[in-house]
Amino acid sequence: MSTLEEKQIALESEMGSMGVASYFKNLEKQGQAENVVGMTLLDNSLEPLIGKLKEFSESTKSGQARRLGSTAKYLEMVGYKEVAFLTLRRVINGISGKERMVSMAEAIATLLEDELNYRVFRKEAPRLMDAIMRNLKATAANYNHKKKVLMGAKTKLAGIEQTKLPEEIRLKIGIKLIELVAELNLCKLSTHIEGKNKTVIYVEATDSLQVWLALQNRKCSLLSPVFLPMVSKPKAWTNMTDGGYLETKLTLMKTRNKKYLAELDEVDMPVVYDSINALQDTPWIINKDVYGVMKELWDSTGGGIAKMPYREGKPIPQKPIDIDTNPEALKAWKGRASATHNENFKNRSKVVALTQKLWLAEKFLDEDAIYFPHVMDWRGRAYAVPGFVNPQSDDFGKALLQFSESKPLGTEGADWLAIQLANTYGYDKVDFASRIEWAKANTEAILDSATKPIEGNRFWLQADKPFQFLSACFEWLGYTMQGEAYESRIAVALDGSCNGLQNFSAMLRDERGGKATNLVPSSKPSDIYQEVANVVQGFIDEDATDVHVEALIWKSALYRDGDKYITKPIGRKLTKRNTMTRPYSVTDGDIKFVGTDVDIAKAAYYLADRNLNAISTVVVAAEAAMKWLQDVAKVVSKQEIAVVWTTPIGLPVRQFYTNNIAEIIQVFIGGERTRVQFNKHGTELNSRKQSAGISPNFVHSCDAAHMMSTVSLCKSKGITSFSMIHDSYGVHACDTRRLAETLREAFVMQYSVDVLGKFRDEIVYQLTNAGGEELVKDIPPLPPYGTLDLTTVLDSEYFFA
Repeated sequence: MSTLEEKQIALESEMGSMGVASYFKNLEKQGQAENVVGMTLLDNSLEPLIGKLKEFSESTKSGQARRLGSTAKYLEMVGYKEVAFLTLRRVINGISGKERMVSMAEAIATLLEDELNYRVFRKEAPRLMDAIMRNLKATAANYNHKKKVLMGAKTKLAGIEQTKLPEEIRLKIGIKLIELVAELNLCKLSTHIEGKNKTVIYVEATDSLQVWLALQNRKCSLLSPVFLPMVSKPKAWTNMTDGGYLETKLTLMKTRNKKYLAELDEVDMPVVYDSINALQDTPWIINKDVYGVMKELWDSTGGGIAKMPYREGKPIPQKPIDIDTNPEALKAWKGRASATHNENFKNRSKVVALTQKLWLAEKFLDEDAIYFPHVMDWRGRAYAVPGFVNPQSDDFGKALLQFSESKPLGTEGADWLAIQLANTYGYDKVDFASRIEWAKANTEAILDSATKPIEGNRFWLQADKPFQFLSACFEWLGYTMQGEAYESRIAVALDGSCNGLQNFSAMLRDERGGKATNLVPSSKPSDIYQEVANVVQGFIDEDATDVHVEALIWKSALYRDGDKYITKPIGRKLTKRNTMTRPYSVTDGDIKFVGTDVDIAKAAYYLADRNLNAISTVVVAAEAAMKWLQDVAKVVSKQEIAVVWTTPIGLPVRQFYTNNIAEIIQVFIGGERTRVQFNKHGTELNSRKQSAGISPNFVHSCDAAHMMSTVSLCKSKGITSFSMIHDSYGVHACDTRRLAETLREAFVMQYSVDVLGKFRDEIVYQLTNAGGEELVKDIPPLPPYGTLDLTTVLDSEYFFA
């Protein structure tokens, strides 16, 4: 065993220890009932406690327990399922240590009282409650504040009196529920003498439960290692279970279906193994220059610069001096303070993420090479296993990495480095020549950023991706000093043009979609998002002539331009976000709507609808392909079998969504309506999910196949270092032209085969083999194919750019 392998095994032991520590830290922070062990205990105890509650309720109708009849009445009002859930959740969280019975009983009674109040509010004033809940959900308010706001609105705005449990039965209810839980052998009541003969009763876990919790928590903690990069080369994958870390076990495909994994072991798919091994064999190092700047800025400024989060949060705005006498000033200050508080709340996770990245970079700062073991999801998409910093990370994580192997730039490499500068700055909608010229024209500012990143003019802070741009600045400095002989380590990335639509356009030879997504050669890159924006603007202009209210709203919307707001046509940024990610998110700080009576929700839905219509206009084939896939999935679901297809590189993909057997309980937790669902994996097919999922899953399996075939082809041409994401491929600057040619070659090769026709043939075979011959006739005909000449992709330099 080599020294590096010994070091790696020690590192994997540390990964396990860190996972254990992290597990128990989260357990202490969140409570036992919030993790998988506690939820399992709660799930297993729910029905038994419901049974106990029903028995108790019956017993109060006669016999000695009749005196507790009022207690049972309130339990029935809340509902046995809800009472059981709220009680178990509170008890399980409480018995991780020990808690006074009186305080636990009071807490349980308050939970039931809150549930009754929320339920009455929803019944009597549902629209008001929904509006308040939407507003509260967007804030960082804690439970007590949310409760105060809701109950205040219930009383003052809806005129609904508060429901209060009578004081004389509050403790009775709580104590009785604790006693019923104790009958399930989950907790015990222990009496202690404190102070001067003061008797106090505590609720504790039973001895047997303590042992069970300790054992289960330990098992789960050991199954949760903190995955780190490797310092030795990962084990090569030759089947589904033998690759990755030296001792920490992984499976190549992330799936729970062991039978499916065993079947995959028998499949001959050399491109899958060849490409995944090439990805994880790529040696990396931490970029010390970028790390130094990032760390110094983080330590000296506390964030809020270079798109870093604010480490301590933004300061709350100062109160105006007339806050006690000016209601409008008070209202305005509350709005600003609330917005800052909410931003700080959302900022916390970003602070943690950046802190973790800096910690990991420091840990591996002096390593000569680090590696990222890779696995894939069930559609074949490849993912780096270690978190925090990896080639698929955000701007911070990517910039902290560079290839371990250095290569001379050469003439072509220098041009591609210039393009990387332009791309990461945000000057990426123009042709390559213009990008190269932009980098040369801004050399003085670029070099200032490289030599004086903190005390200089800070040109790099204006970039779309500041730290990746800064990384390229350091390389440009090396190039200006050493010329084409400069040994470069940066990964130059080429990005696809709305990659999912590229794949659909190629499948159906769609001329317009192909042109919009750069499958066709052009003098400069096509911008599908701007094309969609232009179509949307045409819809708005047309609608506005008919005095369409929402269209008029968008024609008069104001957009931020520096310190002022201006009117302008619908832009690509808005249509890209609405169409691809968040159709409802149109009310950010860069847009103002004219008039105080504007119905923003209606305006948003209007724009989302016009966006979808515009997409259908620009890429007709994509919608046809998606609908056809959904219709085929519906037919297959009638036979109640999985949809199975083979990707262009030979990976069998199996889509089988089941109807989970669920116990659903709706209660208010933390001031929010919470739908708690205890899932047990069912065996029956969920036809709705099968239809909804087939289109994205199929196209993702195709883009995964394209990426893997590209890596395998590049490897055969001598390229050995890869930085690959699903729609963004990166290699050394001097290898970028070969990458560009190879990824186009792989794409044309992939779609020279009729992938939809092949998919249909596989479906026919599956149905016939499963006794569903009669259903074959229900498979709709393939959507019409266009006349796009796929070989033109070979000459389309902006296909990935």
